[in-house]
Amino acid sequence: MILACVVGALTWLPFLFAGGIPDYLRNIANYQDRFFPFLSVEAWNFWGLIQERAAGGHFVLDSQAVLGPLTPRLIGLLMTFGAEALIALEVIRRPTNDRLLLGLAAATLVSFNLMTTMHERYAYAALVLLAPLLARPAVFLAWSILAVTISLNILAAAPPNQQAGSVVPVFGPTGAIGSLAIVAATILVVVLLVRTKPGEPDRAPRSTGMRPGKRRHLLGRRRPVPGPDGDPATV
Repeated sequence: MILACVVGALTWLPFLFAGGIPDYLRNIANYQDRFFPFLSVEAWNFWGLIQERAAGGHFVLDSQAVLGPLTPRLIGLLMTFGAEALIALEVIRRPTNDRLLLGLAAATLVSFNLMTTMHERYAYAALVLLAPLLARPAVFLAWSILAVTISLNILAAAPPNQQAGSVVPVFGPTGAIGSLAIVAATILVVVLLVRTKPGEPDRAPRSTGMRPGKRRHLLGRRRPVPGPDGDPATV
């Protein structure tokens, strides 16, 4: 934790003369309020499904109150903070390398799905974080779903000709199916993290290709070696 704080401070050091963190936060607020104040900015995610259902592919503002004083943006932030806290607790419960990668991937996907104003490319980091765990069948399944849907989402929103939807439709049935697939993969990754038991090893032990009884028989055998007086001894 101390090392992370030091790295964070050193990373921000060159930007302090340009306004630092306050200027960065103002810039984010400016983009969210003026340029991209929508449920989903062509991202196939949870809010993309709602936007498709509510407006049939048209953008919907995330700043309108929908539940008392609560706006979709605030609801998304509250859900994200709660989910991220649970993910952090799961990783802390048994901090291993594999669970850290799984937790970071889950945190990336949860943010992508639950926060508003998301762009299509913000889920890409999950593919990198899950790549070292592809030996696990369930992780490979989630990664495969994400690899296809994230790639198609990027191609749909930012094709080579810079005309969104000209190669792959962003909205409509394609967008809805893509959103459902990414939501399902996100749930799978979170379940994999939560269901890992504290005593469960990171990876399955390697098989020797022998039956358990055969391995015990070989381990129980002793190899004769010459003793000090020439008589055979065993070890």
